[in-house]
Amino acid sequence: MSPGGRPAPFVTQLTAVLIMVTAVLSGSYLMRGSSASFENSTQLVSTPVFSAWIQPWEEEGMGSLLRYRTILDEISPYWYWTLPNATIVPTSNMTGDEGFIRLCRESSIEVVPMISNLHNPDTLRLIVRNSTVQREHIMDLLNITLEGGYKGLDINYESLYTEDREFYVNFIENLTETFHRYGRVVYVSVFPKTSEADDWYGPAGYDYPGLGAHADYIKIMAYNLHWSTCNTSGPVTSYRWVDAVLSYAVSVIPREKIILGVPLFGYDWPIWPNGTTRGIAKNCSYGEIMALKEERGLKRLWNPASRTPYFLYTDKSGILHALHYTDCESLLHEMDLVRKYSIHGLSIWKLGGEDPRAFEYLQFLKENSFDNLPPYLDIGEDLMGMRGVPLNMGPVRAYDVDGTLRSVWWEFGDGESSEVLEPTHTSSFLTEPQAGTLSASSPTPGTSEMGPSSSTPLPWWSTHTPARASIQ
Repeated sequence: MSPGGRPAPFVTQLTAVLIMVTAVLSGSYLMRGSSASFENSTQLVSTPVFSAWIQPWEEEGMGSLLRYRTILDEISPYWYWTLPNATIVPTSNMTGDEGFIRLCRESSIEVVPMISNLHNPDTLRLIVRNSTVQREHIMDLLNITLEGGYKGLDINYESLYTEDREFYVNFIENLTETFHRYGRVVYVSVFPKTSEADDWYGPAGYDYPGLGAHADYIKIMAYNLHWSTCNTSGPVTSYRWVDAVLSYAVSVIPREKIILGVPLFGYDWPIWPNGTTRGIAKNCSYGEIMALKEERGLKRLWNPASRTPYFLYTDKSGILHALHYTDCESLLHEMDLVRKYSIHGLSIWKLGGEDPRAFEYLQFLKENSFDNLPPYLDIGEDLMGMRGVPLNMGPVRAYDVDGTLRSVWWEFGDGESSEVLEPTHTSSFLTEPQAGTLSASSPTPGTSEMGPSSSTPLPWWSTHTPARASIQ
């Protein structure tokens, strides 16, 4: 039991270290004013930190962790809940899983567990306004971190009352000071906003300057521009909106502390013809979206304003739907903003629901330079090469997010090539078509090395090199 009679579920006995923690936290917490004035660095980040949230009880998430473990630097498993009485409990029997931790450490991935208040503002009011409860809660958080050997914790406390914002800053200041005594760091996840004038209780509860002055890292969850219960359907995120969010954030928070939360999921709303919603949206993974696309023969549409894809379709009951989502193409544009503002890194919500090609881009950036983003390539549909039959390479959607395409080079595997973006080629091979790969490449600055930026299945010839497009 922790002081005050509240259970501390993850502390079985007080070791010498935990006795020291109790002593450190025995004083009263007072509201203290703080200054957030600073001059932001203009130094560019060479390669940002890549992180992700994960719900470890989901099989898809664990599969993605295994596939992409060489790309990720940090992982935030959703492991803890804070209940209304400020007691901390595990989210599942996967909390603190030794196999998960061992896999991450063997892959050089820092584990930073996430703790949620289940969107209950009254829970936070109890913690931030009651000094005794706050002291015990900080001790519980520290004990979890020390016992697990974690780098720190991701404090994902959402839906604060606006009038509690100053108290929340004070809580984060006390938490960070305590964590620093033991070599641990504090991440604070916050709602996105473009100014302190955002006055509804979600974003308004987060004092960006105050939190940025004390927390080690601020994770801005830049999604849900349109959310599941929104009155109108629309993009989950938007380039211009995220640009405005980061522009404000770097004006009040040191840029080296900022991590951009990036969505890789979608919402499928039933809508009326005027675009207003007629029900709650279904949260969709990329895999579910692609399965629906194939099943119903949907055409991927692109919103040039938000720089995100979407579908419009009618279901079997005759109800119109708008499905807005994000994929590797929209991620490239968000990476452009990460580079523009030279922030610490990005965090993906969530592993298991992503477009696999998004991690191909991250892998490319990890292995090469962040100075030049790779070009985007999409040939739309799979192609089938048949002997003696002209094969049209198109329609091709290709462009460079941060520049201009300079050249295109196709190699067809039979000694023939083309410098046309959408060539037509007839092969004379007598072999049966087999699976190959069509990919676009971008040169690494200062070298002749080519790295893939996108790929799509291309049935081709088994005894010859698959067709390949190099785009610079």
